[in-house]
Amino acid sequence: SEIPRLLKTVGDYNIEAYETRLVKPTIEKFGNNETANAFEIKINHNNVSHTKRLGLIKADGFNYRLTDLGRKYKDGKIQFNQIIKTAMMSSEDDKPSSYKFILDVLLKVKSINFIEFAFCLYSTSSLDTNLVDEVINNILIIRNQFPHIELTNEKNKDEIIIKVNNLLGTILTKTDIWAKNTTIKNQFDYFRNHLSVFDHIDTPRGFIKLKDTNQ
Repeated sequence: SEIPRLLKTVGDYNIEAYETRLVKPTIEKFGNNETANAFEIKINHNNVSHTKRLGLIKADGFNYRLTDLGRKYKDGKIQFNQIIKTAMMSSEDDKPSSYKFILDVLLKVKSINFIEFAFCLYSTSSLDTNLVDEVINNILIIRNQFPHIELTNEKNKDEIIIKVNNLLGTILTKTDIWAKNTTIKNQFDYFRNHLSVFDHIDTPRGFIKLKDTNQ
C-alpha cells in the first residue's frame, strides 16, 4: 500500500525474539565491562540499534556504553517486559506514541480487528489525540454499515473495498485487506503481540481487546 506509515512499533519483532535474538545477546557481549566496541557487539543487522532504541546502551565515540537501565537488565533487576512497556508508552523523537494512540481508541471501542485497524488506525492522517474521536467514529461506521465485513465473499470484495474507501477517504486495496503477509497485516500482528504484555489487554486471534474486568 502507498499509505505513509505513521503507526510505528518499537521494533518489528515479537517480544520473545526481541529479547532473545537482539537485546539479551547484545548485553551479554559486554561481559563485565561498562563499554564495548561497536564491531564486537554486532550480531546481526538490528541487535545494536534495537537495544539502543530501548535505552539499554548509548553511543560513546566508536564504542557503546551500558546505561543505568542496561545495567539493571544485565543484573536481573528489571524484566524485559517492563522495559518494553516503558518504551511503548514513550514518545520517540517528539512523535506521539503509536501504542498510546491505539490504547486511547481501544478504551472506547473495546476491541479492534484487523480490518478496523487497517482502515481506521493504520490509515490515520495523524497520531494527535484530537484524531482519536475520528478514528473511533470510522470504526463505528464500519461496524454499522458492514457488520460482517470479514466474511465478505470473493466476488464482493472489490465492491466492498470501494465502498469503505469512499466512506472513510482511504486508499486501501483488496490485497491490503485480504492477502496474506502484507505490511499492514504484519504490523497488526506486531502491535497485538507487543500490547499483550499489558494485563488489561487480551489478544485472541485477529483481535486486540480490552479484558472484561467483570469476569
